[in-house]
Amino acid sequence: MPPASCPLCGALLEGSPACPYTVPLDEAPGIGDLSAIASGRVTLTDHELHIARWRIHHPAERGATPAVMAWARDRLAQAGHVVPGS
Repeated sequence: MPPASCPLCGALLEGSPACPYTVPLDEAPGIGDLSAIASGRVTLTDHELHIARWRIHHPAERGATPAVMAWARDRLAQAGHVVPGS
């Protein structure tokens, strides 16, 4: 059986029924660790995917313009996940 994934953003649900991207931005995985990007441990593409997953869960947060939300949906689609209602 494949691992469960979040129906909204496609993130793997590793041992928890709650998506890790439902938390505040500063607690979301893969977003605040700029040293990981600088050192090459995380690619810019991975970082963008983390941001898109977080953004889809937080459409009411500051900065969630229609263009930003469209970018997040497109970024998730590029990764193979279609956001429900898109």
